[in-house]
Amino acid sequence: MTSLVQPLREDGPLPLHRILARNVGRILGEHGLSRASLARAIGMSGPGLTMKLNGKRPVDLTDLELLAAALGVKPTDLLLPQMDSNHQPSD
Repeated sequence: MTSLVQPLREDGPLPLHRILARNVGRILGEHGLSRASLARAIGMSGPGLTMKLNGKRPVDLTDLELLAAALGVKPTDLLLPQMDSNHQPSD
């Protein structure tokens, strides 16, 4: 079972926008899609999506739901850090 509590790293937990960006990037890569195509699919500009994933603009729940639907995953899949074999967040 996946824990909803993020384990702390030596330098502290990853900011949530970084976890979101990493998961979005990983899923895009798995499907051979670009950020630009994702932005179009959710009705957002490419720079707008980049600013949200870089933490320059807030991501609201509607954004999260749109991203998840476009990527074919659950919203929680975008917010949970990927764990390595030692159950530590992978970089």
